[in-house]
Amino acid sequence: MLTDNGEALLQAYKERTFEKKCVKVAENVYYFQCYGHSNATLIIGEDGCILVDVLDTDLRAERMKAEIAAITEKPVTTLIYTHGHPDHTGGAAAFADTVTEIIAHAPMRPVLGRSRVVAGELM
Repeated sequence: MLTDNGEALLQAYKERTFEKKCVKVAENVYYFQCYGHSNATLIIGEDGCILVDVLDTDLRAERMKAEIAAITEKPVTTLIYTHGHPDHTGGAAAFADTVTEIIAHAPMRPVLGRSRVVAGELM
């Protein structure tokens, strides 16, 4: 059944269900929820920050980066990928200016179907 206000109903559902927020989980640990198709965790260290997953796009990661700058002046120096899906690694370029270390596991097989391209590699 189609409704005249279907788009408005979906928008209202999204706003109720997928609220974008940054939650302080513990001292120096923040959880970014609904900033993209995946979530991210910031750990603030002595000299820099560790970011676990970097969202799905550079645009969304840039928005999160602005939120991080409001929390701490320390740069994100380390990225940790929980796994290689693009929704967890796609925003990495937003942190290219400060990151000196990326921690990830090597894929056991190509990530993108039957191609030999692994997500994140330049062609």
